Amino acid sequence: MQRLLRDAERCGGVRNAGRRGPSRARFAGSRRSKYGKAVSLLEFTQVQSEYFLLYFLRGAGFIFVIPFFSARGLPTQFKVALAGFLAYVFLAINQPLLPAAPMPMYEFVPKAIGELIVGLAMGFCVGLVFVAFQFAGNIFGYQMGLAIVNVLDPHTEEQVSLVGEFLFTVVSLIFLNLNLHHAFIVFFGLGFDWVPVGGIDAAGFTMDAVAKIATTLFVTALQVAAPVVAALFMIDFGLGIIARVVPQMNVFLVGIPLKLGVGMFMLAIVVYLLDPVVWRQSDKFFRDAAGVVKSLG
Repeated sequence: MQRLLRDAERCGGVRNAGRRGPSRARFAGSRRSKYGKAVSLLEFTQVQSEYFLLYFLRGAGFIFVIPFFSARGLPTQFKVALAGFLAYVFLAINQPLLPAAPMPMYEFVPKAIGELIVGLAMGFCVGLVFVAFQFAGNIFGYQMGLAIVNVLDPHTEEQVSLVGEFLFTVVSLIFLNLNLHHAFIVFFGLGFDWVPVGGIDAAGFTMDAVAKIATTLFVTALQVAAPVVAALFMIDFGLGIIARVVPQMNVFLVGIPLKLGVGMFMLAIVVYLLDPVVWRQSDKFFRDAAGVVKSLG
């Protein structure tokens, strides 16, 4: 997270994001809006409208995928309005060099599709940090004997693990409490520096960056779930020995409430110690997500 903020400062903050890049060379000698003057929706030219739409598509792809805003219960009108607001703000802040003439349709459509892909990739990658902790919760529930206990996930409107959804909610609250949601905006702004508008280049994309962020996801889930899994394994090991020593004892009758109680106790300890883990792993996920986005530029 600190490295992400340092990148923002090195690039002059979000203000300068997207002002440097290969796309500037193709517009050499073209006109440019006065720096610092906000773009007015009432004064949009056709060229500005094209670029506003490109910014909007990237913002829409980002908003419709990231946590907190990807919930199906959230009105679509709100998501579209928020994407339009982000597009308007960053277009006014970045003040990109504009070509003198509008782009032909055969050039605009591929760029529009590319911006939507970049926005979806950015939102999907930064949202994996929540998936990692939810996956750890699923492991908790399976080991505690709550595998068949499901609840409705308001984001996807699907049945998910009870413990997984609980951990997802806890991590979301910790995320907001640590002000890590501000990193979403910083990450989105830096994306214009990593991949300029209309400058997507799929030739540089490799699976190494995707494999790295996937590895971070599984390692995070296993690290968070390791204490609970280890404690419950010791319970199973002890019950196995008791079953051999005292065959008359019904270990299933004793084991189910015992594993549930120990699992809840260990889960409480994990939640209590979760703040630094969320901060550290969020930093890793944002750095890995930046690597995926940079490979598209």
